[in-house]
Amino acid sequence: MPVGAEGRSAGWRPFWTVAAARYGTPLYLYDVPIVQARMTALRRALPASAEVFYAVKANGSLALVDELRRLGCGADVCSLGELETVRAAGFSADHVLYTGPAKSEREIAEAVSSGIGLIVVESEAEAVQVAAVAAWAGIRQPVLLRINPGPALPRRGLAHSRRFGVDEVDASTVAEHVRALPDVELRGIHVSTGSNLCHTAHLLERAEYTFGLAARLRDDGCEIAVVDLGGGLGAPHSPRSASVDVHAYGAGLRRIANRHPGVAVILELGRYPVAESGTYIVSVAAVKRSAGVTFAFVDGGINHLYRPRLTPAGDPPPVLAAGVAAPEVVTVAGPLLDGDDLLAEAVRIPDPEVGDLLAIPGCGAYGYAHGLHGFCLHATPAEVIWDGARLHLVRERGEPLTVTAGQHLPQRHAFPDPARAASR
Repeated sequence: MPVGAEGRSAGWRPFWTVAAARYGTPLYLYDVPIVQARMTALRRALPASAEVFYAVKANGSLALVDELRRLGCGADVCSLGELETVRAAGFSADHVLYTGPAKSEREIAEAVSSGIGLIVVESEAEAVQVAAVAAWAGIRQPVLLRINPGPALPRRGLAHSRRFGVDEVDASTVAEHVRALPDVELRGIHVSTGSNLCHTAHLLERAEYTFGLAARLRDDGCEIAVVDLGGGLGAPHSPRSASVDVHAYGAGLRRIANRHPGVAVILELGRYPVAESGTYIVSVAAVKRSAGVTFAFVDGGINHLYRPRLTPAGDPPPVLAAGVAAPEVVTVAGPLLDGDDLLAEAVRIPDPEVGDLLAIPGCGAYGYAHGLHGFCLHATPAEVIWDGARLHLVRERGEPLTVTAGQHLPQRHAFPDPARAASR
């Protein structure tokens, strides 16, 4: 956006008020020119050896996935649903990367048989599974080996999950075994070292570490043609949050890559391309003052937007309001029967009234895709894109009558009647 209410709200307000009037609320609105600007800036900054794969888990809206394809991205998927989405968006299979720590036999079979470009294997056992399916399909499947980096990687206070990949101390041995499988081709390594990082120095030291690991594996006789750095490029939570300097990051990554000629670089980016493009729009349904706190109850909450509950303490999301009254300190609460259903606490917005519109920017990533849509069975929000000239409805609003779709009542006659059985 940038995300801040300052500077953006005045120009953006006509679009989200018109979208709300036309399509109703709750609503997700995506500004496609922002996605285009983010990707243009990133591509100019990155070295020529770098390829961006869009991480569909950040936002699987078909229209945005299609836009990222048009902008030259590959696709990073981690489920059959995401694989179907990128197919529908027109991605060719050889531009798709399949990741995930617990791939089922069906997932592996579907990925291999579709001619997918790369599969990230999490263990030697998973590589053997991929090889077996590839042998049956009569192909040689390209793979990357995911490595869980050792304690020498600077953590900078970030927790690191041990559930992904093979331990670094075992990487050389496992890589050698994977290379020996006749029906897979080990192209390189995948090392994910953090999420939503906005400090250039931290991002570059992780890239340096990963390239160094690849060099050590080459010294052990393992040919490495691809280094997958995972994701990590951050987007700000609020106006006070830092934003990654892609120009400095790209220059630093270029210096590192130049010291390792012949090695391609993959970035799996979800948050960076789309986070700042999205705005979540709600209507005020009720206003209540209790114990000195003004609550604005809105028609969508953490069932549609859970991300604010995960933002750093003291860093609430900005809330934009369509009203012009004097500002008041307000807590924005959703409609769920849960005390945690709070979208923003103690934010300063115009004195809210029933029917007013509120908008939370910066929700393009892990917004709709991260909601608790099954909680209380409220209808799912519509999704709309602004292409720079027109608004387009790209996902229809859910309807209450559809919540039972796919469900079936049991055939009661197949079970004994407890009352009748007790009378015998």
